[in-house]
Amino acid sequence: MNLTWGTSLPDDFRNTGCLFLEQPWLKACAKHMQGELHVLSGDGVCIPFELIDTRVRGISTRVLRVLGDPMADQFFVTQATGVSWSELMEGLSRAPTCDMIVLSELQEMPPDQTASDRGCGKAGFAALWRQCGNAPVVVLNQGGKALEFSDYSSTLRNRLKRGRKKMTAAGDMQVAHYLPTPEEVDDLLATLKSIEDDSWKGDEDTGLFRDDRLDFVRDISEGLAAKGELEIYIMSLDGTAISYRYGFRHEGRFLDYNLAYREAFSALSPGRILLDEIVKTSQVEGLEAVDASRGSMIRPHILADWPSDIRPHYRLTLYRPTIRGRLLHFLETRAKPLAQKLRSRFSRS
Repeated sequence: MNLTWGTSLPDDFRNTGCLFLEQPWLKACAKHMQGELHVLSGDGVCIPFELIDTRVRGISTRVLRVLGDPMADQFFVTQATGVSWSELMEGLSRAPTCDMIVLSELQEMPPDQTASDRGCGKAGFAALWRQCGNAPVVVLNQGGKALEFSDYSSTLRNRLKRGRKKMTAAGDMQVAHYLPTPEEVDDLLATLKSIEDDSWKGDEDTGLFRDDRLDFVRDISEGLAAKGELEIYIMSLDGTAISYRYGFRHEGRFLDYNLAYREAFSALSPGRILLDEIVKTSQVEGLEAVDASRGSMIRPHILADWPSDIRPHYRLTLYRPTIRGRLLHFLETRAKPLAQKLRSRFSRS
């Protein structure tokens, strides 16, 4: 495939099956990005990147990263775009001047890792692969058998029963489910923001709906709502909205993108109960799966409590043969492991 570099998104490109490589998401990311847009495209394929100046390990570095990173939850390469690893590496070897290229939240690795690393070397890169996440996926119907409450672990069943009992004692719980139109987005986002502001995310100013992200989230939400792909659940107790899950309906799945609940109601397990409501509703509506979309290595996604498959995500960093690129590769592959080894040795002595 003949891939060429440009500086704008094509008017039309192939459906990849990955929401984070499709028009509504990419247009919003391009509108709100801080760096330069560079697009690798050809034959209906579009793989956009953002070139930024940042600091890595305290060193001023030019980094080329997939457009939307770190907000994008998933990134497919060959299975979505039809571009082979060798074609991708050849295209990236002609990328704009930078020190590092980062492909994060990859859902796949090359079938032949050794051959792939050799290909990176031929393209002038030093490659570093790392697992960056584990995303649970709850399949709602396997082998003709629908997922049932009895399939849950005893621990999860007991937690849900206790949580629902507390919730019932606290008041009248209702769950509203939305596949909103663009015109309904603003009011819904205002409700979600009010919940998040009263959560630990609001306290730490790390939420999706913090002020400096709100325009970006609104543009993404309106674009996806226009395609019927924005999906929102809001839990209320006695008429007060106390918890939400903001996600996307894509390729027959609910992608669980973001959540929050008011801290004052944390003892009622609103997050777990609402997620179970989503599992049940998605099953009734004929979806294939509830997908965590992304999952931290440090703090596992709560969906892992349900009967689930775990999908690993990977991060590929390509270091170019610049002074900074070589230094950063040395720090990551030699200096950092040595420092960790020394710390471990001294901690045991």
